[in-house]
Amino acid sequence: MPSQLQDAIPEYLGVSDDGKRLFVTSQPDNSSPAWKPVHTSVDGGKTWQDWGNGEFESGSISMTSDGSKIFAVAGNNIYRLGTLQLPQTKTFDVSTKPAPANIDNAVAKSTLAATSLRCYDIAASSVKPLPADGVTSTEARVKILGGLSFNINCIQPSASSDIRISLAEQYDIAKVRVYKKDSAAADLRDITSEVVIKNETIAGKSVTTVSYTAVDGAKYDNDHAVNSVITGPIYFGVVTNPVTPTNPGSSASHPVPTASNTASANSSTSKQTGWLADTGTSVWIFGSLAVVALAAGLALKRYI
Repeated sequence: MPSQLQDAIPEYLGVSDDGKRLFVTSQPDNSSPAWKPVHTSVDGGKTWQDWGNGEFESGSISMTSDGSKIFAVAGNNIYRLGTLQLPQTKTFDVSTKPAPANIDNAVAKSTLAATSLRCYDIAASSVKPLPADGVTSTEARVKILGGLSFNINCIQPSASSDIRISLAEQYDIAKVRVYKKDSAAADLRDITSEVVIKNETIAGKSVTTVSYTAVDGAKYDNDHAVNSVITGPIYFGVVTNPVTPTNPGSSASHPVPTASNTASANSSTSKQTGWLADTGTSVWIFGSLAVVALAAGLALKRYI
């Protein structure tokens, strides 16, 4: 609710189909004649502005379904038709800037977009692809692809901007990492959980996009100053696949059984343990039986 309505009585309300554009009229207490200030919002009620000269007497007011126009009729048959200011989007092709060494093409050929009602002007001279040199991830096995520095000019201090960076490649979004780097800090700060990462098809190409909302002088504004400018940089990384552990002695210690090495092993075992390879019977048992048979033969010969 607009702060201007705290001491007034809301009368007419309207909302667009997408819920982002609204209007409300109000009648202050004890006003004579009855006049109705008109307030509009294009960001779902987060911020409000006056429409036209801000008031009309009696009559009715309505909004188109897409929220782009407001139509008002006063009691003396005078009407007004107004067009609401809508958020604007400006894009910048990063590939038009020279790419430094040690930067992945996904960043060097990315696209930067800013959407806002008051903060969308990307300063072309400020856009700069950054190499992966001198920055360190807070997570092991992450390859830093590079970064992107930029300034977005606002027409009003403390304004916000919806920023989207479309990387020139498509990745497994579970492995993508996004980092913020403040000028006063050497290390990267992981903000992956704070941004929206998607795989999309834009202009017929499959890309990975990173989206977040930055606020002048506050969240994700590198200079931390309320000066109508939102600054980067943002860095990107990808988790690499872990190395599969190997057992250097596994093939020698556990050979694949073959006819030759099995026979050789059995032969070797029979020599070491005294077991016949073919029958599995001990040679010592056969030796003992032979001795018994010889002794029995000699005894039998004695009595003949």
